[in-house]
Amino acid sequence: MPGYERTIDQQVGTWGTFAQVEWQPVKRLTVLAGGRLDQLFINGQYDLAADNFTNDRNLTVLVPRLNAMYQLTERIKLRAAFAQGYRAPQAFDEDLHIETVGGAARFIRLDPDLTTERSNSYTVSANYTQTTGRIQTDIVVEGFYTQLQNPFILSNQTELPSGVAVITKRNGAGAQVSGLNVEANLALGSTWIFQLGGTLQTATYDETEVIWEPETPSDERPVVATDRIVRTPNTYGFYSITWNGTERFSTILSGIYTGSMVVPHIIDPTDEYTILEETPAFFEQNLKLTYDLPIAEEYVVQLFGGVQNLFNSFQDNFDVGPDRDAGFVFGPSRPRTFYGGLKLRWR
Repeated sequence: MPGYERTIDQQVGTWGTFAQVEWQPVKRLTVLAGGRLDQLFINGQYDLAADNFTNDRNLTVLVPRLNAMYQLTERIKLRAAFAQGYRAPQAFDEDLHIETVGGAARFIRLDPDLTTERSNSYTVSANYTQTTGRIQTDIVVEGFYTQLQNPFILSNQTELPSGVAVITKRNGAGAQVSGLNVEANLALGSTWIFQLGGTLQTATYDETEVIWEPETPSDERPVVATDRIVRTPNTYGFYSITWNGTERFSTILSGIYTGSMVVPHIIDPTDEYTILEETPAFFEQNLKLTYDLPIAEEYVVQLFGGVQNLFNSFQDNFDVGPDRDAGFVFGPSRPRTFYGGLKLRWR
């Protein structure tokens, strides 16, 4: 982008150790305990024209986990698990690209006090499997609860003296995600394969997080805040039907459902005034056809083609013009798309 220079030098190093132990106190019960100890070395520098920021950190992180599986019957397994996870305070590739609002460059910087984001995840599930002749059935019902400590939040956009806009990645007070997930698989031999799944969840911050607030008391616009984790739908779903009609021909019909979510939208580039918009739900229908064409004893040419997002369930309110918010993007990654090709493979 003309008028802006950016140099970012970030090096990330790590070493770690891992250990686990498996214990079977009784025939039907298996317990697995383990953990990792990671040492992170982060050395980074942002050079945005006349403004410079550094990010030098050394972190030691312990990540434990515990799993238990109980064979209730021959067909039913019960599982429970606890696991910790973390994200180090570093910039990722998606943080380093240039985003534009009103024609001005915008970058993401790390708060000097940014600390590691941690998660504590708890899951319980029941798994039912059955095979009768050529019919295979697999059903999983899972409940989950994840507690986030010091979650990463993007807020407090400011304009530097150089004219570059910067959003700060900082730690929030905490967040939690909980819900229910159900998946089912049915195979009728190798001819028909059905898959279906869905997730219902809630994703909220422990405290209301401020997305935008006025810079001066004279600004009568209200503070924009939310207790919902942005860009996180409360409902997901998918299905897939595979038909292997002949030895050479197959068809895959699949779909993905993404529920409504809250997305930040900058509508005034002069002071980065941001509102929160509720997006519509999307259903992305896909179709793929394949045909294997033998050309020799050892080689097969596979011809394939299809359409992605058949019903064109796609965002229809992109910002346009010089004052657009280029980050106001959500939903499926592509509109209705036809594709085709071939590939050579060995038998």
